[in-house]
Amino acid sequence: STCAVALLRCTQFAPQDLANLSWAMATCGLWDEPLLHALSSQALAKMDEFDAQNLSNTVWSMADIQFCHMPLLDVIASRSILTLKSELKTQNLSNTAWAFAKLGIQTRPLISALSAAAFTIISEFTV
Repeated sequence: STCAVALLRCTQFAPQDLANLSWAMATCGLWDEPLLHALSSQALAKMDEFDAQNLSNTVWSMADIQFCHMPLLDVIASRSILTLKSELKTQNLSNTAWAFAKLGIQTRPLISALSAAAFTIISEFTV
């Protein structure tokens, strides 16, 4: 199956590949727990290479299928705070805020950073 092949090859995936595969699985409603755990482990190993979009797409996909890998979510929260200062885009900000809210995770530093960032680009948001 496609999941079995991805499981074997996920150690070779770049951050964008990991985020894209997570997003695709969520979009298709595909739940493959061994693959989700492998993708999470690889994301943790390559987290220093993730940009803001990779972070937001990954956390969005986890929330969409209600997959809660706390070590990865903790690191995504911390990294998102850092990237909000340099890679501020409304889509990434809103996806990240939605995902953590959907998962019921209230990380005060992240909420504060998201709020402050949203305030600085409020005019760029569309309805």
